[in-house]
Amino acid sequence: MIRIWFIRHAFSRGNALSKLGGQFFFLHKMYQDPPLTSWGTNQCTQLIKTPIWPKHFNFVFASHLLRALETAVIVSSNQTIYSIPSLGEKAIGLDNYPIDKTIQQCYLDNHQNRIETNPWPELNNINNVRNIVKELIAKCVSRIVPEQINPNEMNKEEDKGDDKGNDKGEDKGNDQDVNILIVTHGYFLKEYFGLNYMPGNGFIAEEAYRNDPTNHHNP
Repeated sequence: MIRIWFIRHAFSRGNALSKLGGQFFFLHKMYQDPPLTSWGTNQCTQLIKTPIWPKHFNFVFASHLLRALETAVIVSSNQTIYSIPSLGEKAIGLDNYPIDKTIQQCYLDNHQNRIETNPWPELNNINNVRNIVKELIAKCVSRIVPEQINPNEMNKEEDKGDDKGNDKGEDKGNDQDVNILIVTHGYFLKEYFGLNYMPGNGFIAEEAYRNDPTNHHNP
């Protein structure tokens, strides 16, 4: 079983300004690449304590924005985080423009060495969110088995959670599962899942593909 876990980044300082409304909503668009709040950090630490959360991810992807990278650092263990710009927020504003790497490093403490920046530049030219995810899955699968599996050939089971991180499924897999984590943003997830609302910070959704990675024809 290949499981893809999606999460919207935790609560950021930009989100805090936006919640105040009025002129503060516009001010948050001028806050370049805001970090998480202490509440957002707590969201992450509470998430990893829940029974549904995998103890290990085989691959971890996050956008290049600080709030997504901070979230990925906390909710994954000491694994490499692949920073993918095309997973970034789709809205316009300075809040969606990354700050200098040296400033990001101040917030990421000693975890900067876990982050591999823009490893596949060709993905930056893909605008369709579903195609971006398909390419990421293909990158993962090609590293798991000798031959690459086409994600379109997999039998997909989708299991969405809610804004509070409560997952509705019962079978959460086992140690044989391949777990892929994607930390992204609200508009990306809204478009990907065709939602008619903006998913809240910490929103979780899961897609599961039942397929033997060593056999293209196994249902």
